[in-house]
Amino acid sequence: MPSKKNLQKKLYRSLQEKRLSTAIHLAGARYTPKLNVEVSIASVFDGLGRTAKFYGELKSPANEIIKNLRSVKDEEVSKIAPKEFEKAKSHSLKVANLLLKIPHSGVAKIDFKIIYSTSNKAKEAIYKCVHLLRENEEKERKQKEQESQTKKPKAGERITYSEDEKFRNEKHHLYKIGSVLNSLMEFSKSSTALAANNPHVLLNGIAGSGKTHFLCDLSKHRIEHGLPTFVFLGEEFNNSKPERIS
Repeated sequence: MPSKKNLQKKLYRSLQEKRLSTAIHLAGARYTPKLNVEVSIASVFDGLGRTAKFYGELKSPANEIIKNLRSVKDEEVSKIAPKEFEKAKSHSLKVANLLLKIPHSGVAKIDFKIIYSTSNKAKEAIYKCVHLLRENEEKERKQKEQESQTKKPKAGERITYSEDEKFRNEKHHLYKIGSVLNSLMEFSKSSTALAANNPHVLLNGIAGSGKTHFLCDLSKHRIEHGLPTFVFLGEEFNNSKPERIS
């Protein structure tokens, strides 16, 4: 026998689907099922509702940062760029901690400003560190090349110049962190982040541009994924209150 909680969920979903069906019927030709909600603006509504997808996108960089930092050989990098690497690690871990401390639910303001500024500091330190590693590799390459030129080859021996990247692994993981930080900075400045802290969205566009379809399609997508959604069209209101509209 279904539990009371499951029955309530089914009833609640049934009400949402009924409301959506009414809105789609009223929309008429303005709603075309062949279209879909996979457009960039849809992510704004993930921020607006602080969905699991929103938190996943926001918090996943923390694990990427920590994972890639662990893959860097600290001792090797510290020999070449001690100050820069220390700053890179410190700021990167601070970013990760800021993200991990954010609750997975709630309406408290998320400090995207500090996330952005700390990420920027970490990114700058990361790229300075990579630059010094590349300089060191180039210096060693030229030194080996000079040594090879002064060395007399034996009969039949061919001289080859090694261009191996000594810090290939370290640069790879530092670049990965830099890329993650850059994406996080873009996310912190996005409309999605803005909607998460300011839960109001104004969707503007000329008649026939697809606003009604988009909102109906978005509502359908959200309901299918268990997200609470009720959609009302403007012409339904008149002098009635939304809660009184069937």
